[in-house]
Amino acid sequence: MKALTRNTLAVTAALAVLATPLLAEDHKHGMMEGRHGQMSKMHSMMDDWKTQDAELEKLATEMKTAEGDKKIAAIAAVASKLVELRLADHAKMASMPGMMADCCAMMKQTETEAAKKTPEKADAGQSEQ
Repeated sequence: MKALTRNTLAVTAALAVLATPLLAEDHKHGMMEGRHGQMSKMHSMMDDWKTQDAELEKLATEMKTAEGDKKIAAIAAVASKLVELRLADHAKMASMPGMMADCCAMMKQTETEAAKKTPEKADAGQSEQ
């Protein structure tokens, strides 16, 4: 009975050791899919910002060229649009818990990777401060 228990234990341990890289690969694959989804959301937000920027540019141009009472109305239109967009962005971010933390983590990772590629530039930037 002891031999059977030892054999079972040995087989279980061997399977665990052999399965660890497979489990790690699954975890890594899952993380990559998660990052892909986050990047997709970020690209979508950036596209939205481009559209919003175009709207604001149009309103700003109208504001700059307007005269008299029309200028006051144009200024109000720009201010209203800015408030509308700001509130919409806050609502969108609030509906995506962890989005800001994920974005910050990705930005830090990118900065770290860039610093590793060009350490002399990173050191020069610190010495200037």
